[in-house]
Amino acid sequence: MVFVSFTGIDNHNNNVSFGAVLLAFETAETYKWLLGCFLNSFGKKPDIVVNDQDPAMKKAIEEVFTGSRYWLCMWHVMHKLSNKVGVTLCNTTDFRTLICDIVWTDSLSPE
Repeated sequence: MVFVSFTGIDNHNNNVSFGAVLLAFETAETYKWLLGCFLNSFGKKPDIVVNDQDPAMKKAIEEVFTGSRYWLCMWHVMHKLSNKVGVTLCNTTDFRTLICDIVWTDSLSPE
């Protein structure tokens, strides 16, 4: 079973859990159904969706939440980064700050 949680940020910058679900399948069709149910319940697409690099979920997000920005989960980015550049560099505070600034910026375009 796959656990999917919907968490957002309220007007006071606090985390809010909107809902959670257990899914039997990790397919694009299953995720599209789930995101469609979320959209029907809340009536609004999220501005930003943070997720791991699951290709089925990414496809579903692009089709159901058109116009929403897709960001990668910082934990997954940092985990993969440590495999690429090494643990020593990744544990350097200056490097981590620089990477976080790059990953979470609104000013970078896809190009």
